[in-house]
Amino acid sequence: REGNQKTTKILLYISIIRRSPFYFLPSSPSPGSPSTPYINFGSTSSDCHPTSQPTNSPIKIREGFSEQSSKVPLYRFVPWVNLRERERAMEIIFSLLLVCSLAVRPALAGVSFSSLPRTLIVSASPKQGQVLRAGVDTITVSWALNQSLPAGTTDAGYEKVKVRLCYAKVSQTDRAWRKTNDDLSKDKTCQFGVTVQPYSRSPADFKYVVERDVPTATYFVRAYVLDAGGKQVAYGQTTDAGKTQNLFQIQGISGRHASLDIAAACFSAFSVLSLLVFFVADKRGFKK
Repeated sequence: REGNQKTTKILLYISIIRRSPFYFLPSSPSPGSPSTPYINFGSTSSDCHPTSQPTNSPIKIREGFSEQSSKVPLYRFVPWVNLRERERAMEIIFSLLLVCSLAVRPALAGVSFSSLPRTLIVSASPKQGQVLRAGVDTITVSWALNQSLPAGTTDAGYEKVKVRLCYAKVSQTDRAWRKTNDDLSKDKTCQFGVTVQPYSRSPADFKYVVERDVPTATYFVRAYVLDAGGKQVAYGQTTDAGKTQNLFQIQGISGRHASLDIAAACFSAFSVLSLLVFFVADKRGFKK
């Protein structure tokens, strides 16, 4: 009986949400009221209509189930004035939601890298192809405003310089988690921060110790210029546009050391030797 009541409730809510022109709300009328509204289910949900029946009257269910009878909680309904008015109201609501989503989408988008001018000259201490060790070696990064910029280029809005360690193209192949995107809010090229410094027209530099969590890969250095709101307005980098020149490598920490390898080799040799000793001793004991 409880199962029949649950089935009736589920079918009732589905009918309300999908096709019925009424909204039904739970009610708590006095028991025995002769004018209590009920909903009769026919072969389809469009056959729903309010009736006045005694409180102990059953509801017929014919939605792919065998005809059953069961008592369900009472429901009162609030009809729309007109079904067409309801449909038009829903169209207006969905149109407003669509317009709002289209208006908000550009605001959420990040800065386009292709729109940034390259106004900084950036250099790093590692030479082409040099291999650095994570957690041990240091990188000296220098940056300055390019003095040979076209006329009209100004740095009036420059507030900070954010330096990042970036993956070279060779280390991005078949690695979606390092993929380059023109939208800087989605770009995964530069994942490791080096420093953030106040902008100055005079040349500046910073010594960076390679972090221990930097993985093995090929890298270059890029510097973004930020405005007062933290938005990227210009950049500079140590490599060319194709990210193929002035690259260096970093050897990440694998967790293996020479002492660990030696200890593992010693224990392996000892285990093999122990096996041979016990095997020979067992054979001699069996012959006796």
